[in-house]
Amino acid sequence: MSTQQQSIVYPQLSATEPQNSNKKRKLNDMEECAIPQIKLFPVTLPSTFIAYNRVEGLGYFHIFSLKEIREFMDDYLSLPSICVLACCSRTWRYFCEDERLWKRFTRRKYKGNITFQNTWKMSLINWHNREVKRKKGETFVPIQRPPRDISLAPHFTGMDTELFKAYKHWYRTVINPEYYRRTCPEHVDRRSIKELTVQKFIDEYERPGKPVIITDAMNDWPAMKKWTYEQLLLDYGDVKFRTGGGFKMTLKNYFHYLRSQKEQVPLYLFDQNYAETTRMLKEYKVIDHFAEDLFKVVGEDERPPYRWILIGPARSGAPFHTDPRGTSAWNAVVKGTKRWAMYPPHVQPKGY
Repeated sequence: MSTQQQSIVYPQLSATEPQNSNKKRKLNDMEECAIPQIKLFPVTLPSTFIAYNRVEGLGYFHIFSLKEIREFMDDYLSLPSICVLACCSRTWRYFCEDERLWKRFTRRKYKGNITFQNTWKMSLINWHNREVKRKKGETFVPIQRPPRDISLAPHFTGMDTELFKAYKHWYRTVINPEYYRRTCPEHVDRRSIKELTVQKFIDEYERPGKPVIITDAMNDWPAMKKWTYEQLLLDYGDVKFRTGGGFKMTLKNYFHYLRSQKEQVPLYLFDQNYAETTRMLKEYKVIDHFAEDLFKVVGEDERPPYRWILIGPARSGAPFHTDPRGTSAWNAVVKGTKRWAMYPPHVQPKGY
């Protein structure tokens, strides 16, 4: 048994090789990580899944639920340990490849301050190894491997519910969002600002609490021409913005993530300090319909956060919620499409 600290070179495992190897390694955060290379059967749709036995695949951990296993990995295992655990079986490989796990690692330990490379796992391993090499004074060569689509779980015997959850996770990752536009008809009024006066807005929508989409209100905004991918990158590429994951990323790094990620619920920028770090506040204006703002009474130093810039790829967004402190917000879509699901006050959404 070897317990000395060293850089790890993982064995090439195949489906026919024994999973109960006697080799053990002592790992800590100062060891270099590598990508386990495991031969996997092709994974396409559930009908082609190969049935795996949960007891053999997870060992003593088979008594725990999917959620409990993920919480254990998230709370107790280091990054190198998870890489080694992925070598134990295809079942463990599925758990260890979960991008939500690696995203939480990034948020909790590394504050998201890494360069995104295809997946959160690849990004975090390269960041970790770079730091190890830097402290040792050695040259760092990043691991290069295209992302592998193994977001579907293997078919666990007696785990149809967990399989269905895994399938839904995969389905929502690959579904074209345009599908929702075709299957969800629009029920909200659209009114042009050219004919919807402030008084009409108050009488017909604000007082009754009825939602409305106001069109033609942003035509003269400088943002409509300046807020393009290329221009934002040129103006604010090195500026850090807060994400919905609770950490900050430079706009350059986030745009790289935006164009290369393949997640069910991608990160989106949700920054409330853009007025201090950019010139964006001068590139739009509040229309007369929303000019009344009671929070102005308490002053800028005392009022709660009240303005945000949001940027996100397809499928990004937020779950059903009510705005904090009973506030009402207006939203302006400068580029792309944003879909809202709104419920009347007397309807309780399922699951809430």
